[in-house]
Amino acid sequence: SAAARAKSDFKGLRMTSIVRSMTVYMCGEYQNRIRRMIAERAQRSGDQGLARFVESVNKTQRIEIGHIRKDVLGKFNDGCLSYFDDNTDDLTRDRYSSIVSNRNSAAHGGDITMTLGELKTFHQSAKRVLDVLGDALDRSV
Repeated sequence: SAAARAKSDFKGLRMTSIVRSMTVYMCGEYQNRIRRMIAERAQRSGDQGLARFVESVNKTQRIEIGHIRKDVLGKFNDGCLSYFDDNTDDLTRDRYSSIVSNRNSAAHGGDITMTLGELKTFHQSAKRVLDVLGDALDRSV
């Protein structure tokens, strides 16, 4: 019936709005966590002047895997990058990337291509990516 279709369409629209909002929120949290990890790594250097400088210029905006690899890990040393690559698999990185890609689409008025269930599953992969990033930075001290 038309009423059932309208109710289903509304529910789908509501879920899409929830996923849209969650991807934006989650990526903001990922970005903040990456910034904190970089600042904490600088603090562990023991050079307070360097740590203050790093914190003042640490404006990490892009959190895609390619940028994490090149603009964060690659700027510390090759060991960081190797550790990250060795301890994350393609599926984990792809799931993280899917959240970031959907966030970018949402932020620019595009469509969301994941369900709430996928977002919950993919978030576990994103946590793994961020944990390994932190471990890689810890190893560079």
